[in-house]
Amino acid sequence: MVRIAWFAFVAIALCSVIGRAQVTSWETIDSIGTHVYYDIDCADADHCIIAGVQEGTISIVRSTTDGGNTWTIAYADSARLTAPPFYVPPIYHQIAQPTRSRWFVIGDSGIVLRTTDAGSTWQRQQLGDPTQLLYGISMLDSMNGIIGSMPQSVYRTTDGGNVWRALQLPDSMRSFTINDIALPTLNTVIVMMAEGDTWVTVRSDDAGATWAIYPGAPNMLRLHFIDSLEGWAVGVDRDTNSYKGKDVVYHTTTGGRVWDLQLHKKIEPSYGLFDVDFVDRLNGIAVGGVAKILRTTDGGTTWVPQQNTLNRNAIPSIPAVAFPSLDRALAVSVFGIVLRWANPAADLEALLSRRLIGLGANYPNPVTTYTMIPYEIPSAGVMSLKVYDVKGSEVAMLSSGPSVAGFYTVELDGSTLPAGTYTYVLKHNGATLSKQMVITK
Repeated sequence: MVRIAWFAFVAIALCSVIGRAQVTSWETIDSIGTHVYYDIDCADADHCIIAGVQEGTISIVRSTTDGGNTWTIAYADSARLTAPPFYVPPIYHQIAQPTRSRWFVIGDSGIVLRTTDAGSTWQRQQLGDPTQLLYGISMLDSMNGIIGSMPQSVYRTTDGGNVWRALQLPDSMRSFTINDIALPTLNTVIVMMAEGDTWVTVRSDDAGATWAIYPGAPNMLRLHFIDSLEGWAVGVDRDTNSYKGKDVVYHTTTGGRVWDLQLHKKIEPSYGLFDVDFVDRLNGIAVGGVAKILRTTDGGTTWVPQQNTLNRNAIPSIPAVAFPSLDRALAVSVFGIVLRWANPAADLEALLSRRLIGLGANYPNPVTTYTMIPYEIPSAGVMSLKVYDVKGSEVAMLSSGPSVAGFYTVELDGSTLPAGTYTYVLKHNGATLSKQMVITK
């Protein structure tokens, strides 16, 4: 409940701080004062879902199929977690919409809701015992995903949520609490955990069979990874005895093994960052307390405050953002408000012209058996990913043919190649990138 309590406090109890509005406007496209929203996710620019509470008594899931112009209640849960006179509804903390029709909703008492037909019918599941708080979901695709449960449980599905299997975290993590999780590839599981002032990144590269522990990014609330190696984490470095503090953004290009500080400053109003989403390696949006929205177009090197229509006198925290395409993003306020940002045509053209193919470092490297190579395709076209030996001879074709924009990871079986240094080359629509790997025996 840490994150929800933080939003509620900032939204209700603090005094307003009026910051200077800057560049690029977000518009209010939906507002229902009796609603409280906690999370938003989008399958694409038109299809999105929201989790929240209606009138303080009914937990709901709302959906749109037209980019937020119209919304419908796809699910309403009147269940109660305690006996009268409390009538506390189960709160859905996070959601995932990997496809237009398949949605996942997680919350209190180990509840998992799942639909495979865009909300027409729902299946309700129970993970663990009813005291568990599910607090983090990451769906790689419609079949593969993970769920985090406070304090330290992780569940995985490989069949679209029919079965969730518990993963065994290291025994040394038993006193730590999960803050967020990520599943950037089939075999890569990343868990951000904390105990007091100690933060760690717990990572598995074999689908949870074994784990490695690395120093974490302090004061982080949410993670976002675009592949197995590159990701961001956002949060707040609080002042002593205060809910105010510095906005914090960390960046990793090593899959969480090392985190580099990108942002650590007070950007008024200074109540921290609660969520972050990147549409590619350059373009991201972070949101937080008191109507704060920050945008980057250079991978997080710089963050620019964004103007929006929220009334800061009401202290409207923004707990979640979805950035499904370069021309559109949506965010939700705890006061039942949905915001939408539409990129101006001139800005969109400039951003599209800057998008480049991306080729990540393979891991592990050196290679003894299998290694994973992450890459990014910015637009439709024709691509190839090949491996060459030191003589320039092609020794492996990893991918080739028509391309669709997106982030990908391909596996190379290094055991079939002699020991030595190899170069892997990505080509797409005339652009070329290359990196080297070493195969050992």
